[in-house]
Amino acid sequence: MVLGDEYRACVAVKAGKPGDSLPESEFKIPGGRYYCHRLRNFVSEPQKIGTLIDELVKRSDFDHFRPIVEYYRGHDELSNRLPVI
Repeated sequence: MVLGDEYRACVAVKAGKPGDSLPESEFKIPGGRYYCHRLRNFVSEPQKIGTLIDELVKRSDFDHFRPIVEYYRGHDELSNRLPVI
């Protein structure tokens, strides 16, 4: 997840399981609308991720107050979720 200039790694905590053993405090991804863009085969050209994000944040409906979420769907597919208004 990208929050401002900070990149954060996230994990899902199962219901009923405390996150006490995790090194950081809990953070919940804010709800709302997200534009989803899938990027396949990104491992061979990782620079595509940064280029894509640079283009996505130029959208007029980009919500600067919520984080961009990267969701890795296996080893060859990345789903970038851009918060939109």
